[in-house]
Amino acid sequence: MHALPFLSHSPATGPKDNAPTSPPPTKEEDSISQKIDSALERGAEAVRSGIESVEEAIDHMDHFLESQDANSHHAASPGHPSTTGTVLVALAVHELFLPVRLALTAALTPRVAARMKGTLVDLWMRKAGAGILRVKDVVKGALFPGSRRNPPPPPTRPT
Repeated sequence: MHALPFLSHSPATGPKDNAPTSPPPTKEEDSISQKIDSALERGAEAVRSGIESVEEAIDHMDHFLESQDANSHHAASPGHPSTTGTVLVALAVHELFLPVRLALTAALTPRVAARMKGTLVDLWMRKAGAGILRVKDVVKGALFPGSRRNPPPPPTRPT
């Protein structure tokens, strides 16, 4: 069975008797379907692995913060949450939103860069980049005198 139900027909969701039936999938469609299934399985495994890593990190953080709370004179009361709980909730929320943060970054970066092109900020960035390249060339020339960008000076002839 396919991971994506719309890629195959099942008796419950298949075409009605009076509707035209679709031709059987081609080898290319089967290959694409298999690639999608494989990618989904790898993604699910990555999510499971990430969740396990987060749980392990939370356990380590919990043990550390419990030892810190034990050394503290301020015990958590019903009206005041413990440091451990606050940090663990913040860490969990931060880790859970990783896919959202990455997707937003990947989606917005090209658009923001395109909008900034030709602005004063773009000019500053280009000047900063050119300055960094000049510094890199100076350092590279000092460390490696025969580098491609910094050819060695011509030999001098004794007079």
